[in-house]
Amino acid sequence: ITQDAAPITGGDVSQAYCTDETGTVDLNSLISPLNGTVTWNPSSSIDLSKAVAGDYIFTVTGSGSCSSSSVDGKVTITQDAAPFAGNDIPVQYCSDDAVIDVSTLLTGANSGGTWLSTTLFDPANKLSESFKYVIQGSGACVGLSDTSTVSASVLIDFAKVGLASNYIEACEGQLVNVRVVDSLGGGSSPVYEWFLNSKPLSLKNIAAKNQYTSTNQIDTVVVKMISSSQCGNPEVYDTLYVKN
Repeated sequence: ITQDAAPITGGDVSQAYCTDETGTVDLNSLISPLNGTVTWNPSSSIDLSKAVAGDYIFTVTGSGSCSSSSVDGKVTITQDAAPFAGNDIPVQYCSDDAVIDVSTLLTGANSGGTWLSTTLFDPANKLSESFKYVIQGSGACVGLSDTSTVSASVLIDFAKVGLASNYIEACEGQLVNVRVVDSLGGGSSPVYEWFLNSKPLSLKNIAAKNQYTSTNQIDTVVVKMISSSQCGNPEVYDTLYVKN
């Protein structure tokens, strides 16, 4: 008389991973069954780059005289969220804006993190300041951390525009080139408008340079810069006098 050992699952298993982990895990490496052959439902492996949390059932089927016997076990997979401090944020203010709490600017960040400094930015007293938020991982993500930075700065409150010269001499009929060489507070996309003797130049454009043919009088060339900045003077001027 012989007795074949009955199949044994080895016990249910729970395993946690961090959502920033990648690679494939063979679930057979997590269990310790005895006396049988293992089959899985729904799968015997998981891809950690995907959402794989859930229960995975394995069946241990006996052999020999126990081939009609089977027992079920379970592997429970959980995935802990990797720490996320939010995306870096650049923000700009005018010097007369009220004090801002930059902690309200973060979106999508995990709660429970730490600011490494005060979160208040006062545009009246500082031109720029950086604020860092740090979040630590927990569970399967212990040892990991993430940091985001809010970079606050103050826009220039005034604008100016300057031509290459304010007085030149030219012969009648000479082609005169005019250009802006100094500007401040124009924002990211300032617009330039040009005038000759109080009338728009025929070659008027929005660029920082232009040209015209001198006349037989003293010409007055004016450039107007329209600032795209949210702060400061919306329009500033400079003048060139051309003696013919």
